[in-house]
Amino acid sequence: MLESSRHRLRWLREFFREFLAISRSLLAIIVPVLLLLRVLEALGAVRHIGDALEPAMRLVGLPAETGFALASTMVTNIYGGLIVLASLPDLTLTHAQASTLGGMMLLCHGLILEGAIAKRIGLSFSLHLALRCGCAMVFGLICHGLFTAFDIGTDPSSLQLPQAPDDIASVDAWLYFQARNLLLIEAVIFVLLLLKRALEASGLDRALTWALKPLLGLFGVSQRLSSVFAVGITMGLAYGGGMLLQETRREGLHPRDVKVSLCFVALFHGVIEDTLAVMLIGGDLLAFVLLRLVIAVAATFILARVWRVPVCAPPRPG
Repeated sequence: MLESSRHRLRWLREFFREFLAISRSLLAIIVPVLLLLRVLEALGAVRHIGDALEPAMRLVGLPAETGFALASTMVTNIYGGLIVLASLPDLTLTHAQASTLGGMMLLCHGLILEGAIAKRIGLSFSLHLALRCGCAMVFGLICHGLFTAFDIGTDPSSLQLPQAPDDIASVDAWLYFQARNLLLIEAVIFVLLLLKRALEASGLDRALTWALKPLLGLFGVSQRLSSVFAVGITMGLAYGGGMLLQETRREGLHPRDVKVSLCFVALFHGVIEDTLAVMLIGGDLLAFVLLRLVIAVAATFILARVWRVPVCAPPRPG
C-alpha cells in the first residue's frame, strides 16, 4: 500500500515536472510573439501585406479584397482571417473560390508565431515562411485550375461567419482574449500529456508507430518521431509545439530528421480544428484535406531527398 502511494506520488511529480517544462518553453515563445503581432496590427502592417497580395489573389481567381483576409491569417491565425472576412458584408465567393481561399488559409496561417516555434525546434524561420507561402500558392493555382478546367464550383458558397466583436481592438478586450487563449493552450497541453502517458502505458504508442511507418519510411526519418507526427498533425504547432520541442530535445534525434518532420507538420497540422474553422466559408472538404495532404507529402519528400546527403550529419568527435 505504501509502495503504491509512493509510486503514484512519483508519477505525479514526473508528470507535473514535464508539464511545467513544456509550458515554460512554449510560453517563452508565444508571449513575445503575441506582443509583436499587436504592434504590427497597430502599425497597419497587415493592411500593407494585404495590398501586396492583391496580384496573387487575382492569379488564383480570388477577389482582391480577400488579400487582406489572407494577410490577417498569415500574421495572426485562421480566426483572424475569418474575422476580416466577416467584416466584408458585400463579399461573395463561389464554391471554387471558397475552396481556394480556405486551402491557402490552412497552409499559411500564423506564420510568425508558428515560425518562431519551428525555429526553436530546428527549422529556420525563412525556410518555414518560404515553404508554407510557396505551398499555399501552389494549392491556390492547382485548386483554381481544377475548378476552372472542369467548370465546377460556380455556385455561390454559403458563408457562415460570425460577426467580429465591436471592442476587439481595445487593449482590455485583446488582453482578455489572449489570456483566454493561453489558458486554453495550457489545458490542451495538460490533456495531450495525459493522452501521451496513457498511450505509453497501454502500448498503443507502438500501434501509432506502425500506422505512421509508411509515411516515416517515405521521408526516411526515425520511427521514434511517430508521436511528434501524431501531435503535430492533430493539434498543430501552436498547441503541440511545446510537446514537439520537449520530444525532440529528449530523444536526441538527428537534426535532419527533425527538420524533415517539421516541414511536414508545418504543412499538415491541426487537421480537425483548422479544417472545421475554414469550413465556415464553405468550400470543398476533399480539397482542404486531400489536396493539402498531397502537397505536404510531395514538398516534404522533395526536401527529404535534398537533405539526404550528409550535410546535417553531427560533427565527428574531436
